[in-house]
Amino acid sequence: MNGFGIELIKMMISQKKYSSITDCTKIMYPDKNANLVIQEHVGDDIRVYKESGTINILCPEKMTVVQEGALAKAIENGTIFDDADTVDNGAKYIELTTLPYKGMCDKGIDMPEKLHKMTSIVIGKMDDDGRCGQCDIDLDTGNKFYKDMINHVDNNMSVADVVTHYVGNKDGFLNNDLRRDMRSVRDEIERVQGIDHEATVSDDDWEYMSMDDPVGESTNPTDFQEGFLSRRPKKLKPIPRDVIAYITVEMNAIKDSNDQAMLAGYTCSKLELVDFYITVIDTQDSRYIVPHTRDYLVRMQTELNDLLTKILKIKPINRNDRVWKVNLPEEWRG
Repeated sequence: MNGFGIELIKMMISQKKYSSITDCTKIMYPDKNANLVIQEHVGDDIRVYKESGTINILCPEKMTVVQEGALAKAIENGTIFDDADTVDNGAKYIELTTLPYKGMCDKGIDMPEKLHKMTSIVIGKMDDDGRCGQCDIDLDTGNKFYKDMINHVDNNMSVADVVTHYVGNKDGFLNNDLRRDMRSVRDEIERVQGIDHEATVSDDDWEYMSMDDPVGESTNPTDFQEGFLSRRPKKLKPIPRDVIAYITVEMNAIKDSNDQAMLAGYTCSKLELVDFYITVIDTQDSRYIVPHTRDYLVRMQTELNDLLTKILKIKPINRNDRVWKVNLPEEWRG
């Protein structure tokens, strides 16, 4: 990572040098188009959301050692960028399946931007491993939050009441910028109320991968109290960076043509998977949620192609083959 280690990032977090972390990430990840901004809020959890290409990280004023380590890990290994996209996509899915989207299009009403941000914050709670939006529970909670905002605000509940309930802030609301956004949320809710709610994007409007498809993660549909849809666009499995390291190690351990063929086949299978994910992004295929950015996938595609070329150029020697045995003169033998 260009010389930046996790310990350096931990130090900057503990010393609250958040602007320095922003500068470091630009050096660590020059191919990322997203800017990373860290702010403090009055809550107890680290929360991540994306807005206008910027990845916003809300940190408690007093973070625990575990939280500092989780955040440092997410920044150092780059998962914060992919997880921010996952959180953003999750909020979009909730909007499409909750709001009367078709009716809004007919009336020329835009999707609620501020409510989208609040929903992302609810979904984007960071766990102790530094990941966000990876659990179905996060999406389920975001769905319940969204429905409570649409259906119960002004019915003995305020925007602040609902946000406080789901985000868990007891002494205030997030930070000053987000506090101002609450005023716009109420206006956004009023604009969609009264529209025919039969015009939502229904479950029948989505296509799904079969549960036994090796590309997707299997999920068990569950009945939720809030009537959450048991099926949703299939969340594809992440392709970890350690695939590259694994292939490199195995390439150096090739002993015969069988090893070569097996590793080449494995590499080709990963290339096909990467190609599929890129196609999903390029075609904006709504059936799937890709857990990576296009830049991440293109970089992995290039590295996998390079490794495959090297693997195919290897000329393995079977050391047990009699052809390779050399009869040394008697006086040369030890």
